[in-house]
Amino acid sequence: GFFDDTMPLEQRSLVGSAAEAVIALADYDCRVETDYEARFLDVQLDLERQLVEANRDQLNKLMAATWQ
Repeated sequence: GFFDDTMPLEQRSLVGSAAEAVIALADYDCRVETDYEARFLDVQLDLERQLVEANRDQLNKLMAATWQ
């Protein structure tokens, strides 16, 4: 059939119904209106920066050992 056993389970249940289309479009509109992608990226980059700063000594040691 259209779906096979290698497809993730959560994707096998999508049938392209009208209700699914309405939900997908509402989700898209919400993401556009709230600038979701840019805001998500800003938060992610800030968290990554904090992680690097908090672990800078260990990361420097790891990098030094890697390049030996």
